[in-house]
Amino acid sequence: MVFNVRCFKCGAHDVRLVLGGRAIIHARCHSCDTNLLAEVMALEEEAMRTRSSHRERQITSTSLRALGAEETDVPDTASSAG
Repeated sequence: MVFNVRCFKCGAHDVRLVLGGRAIIHARCHSCDTNLLAEVMALEEEAMRTRSSHRERQITSTSLRALGAEETDVPDTASSAG
């Protein structure tokens, strides 16, 4: 699959991103003849890390809310025993 996107170095809409499966295998601006594969891979890695940490925060938040709800549902046996 091939996408044409804007170059972040020269601004031309002439970067060809070639995807092979789930990986970017080619990223070159044909206007300024710059190989952007390393930069694109770094941006993709940062996006994945950000998305992953956001998802982890969502899971933690949901789990803590569920634990909080469980705590309010449990009767306090120490105070009712006396």
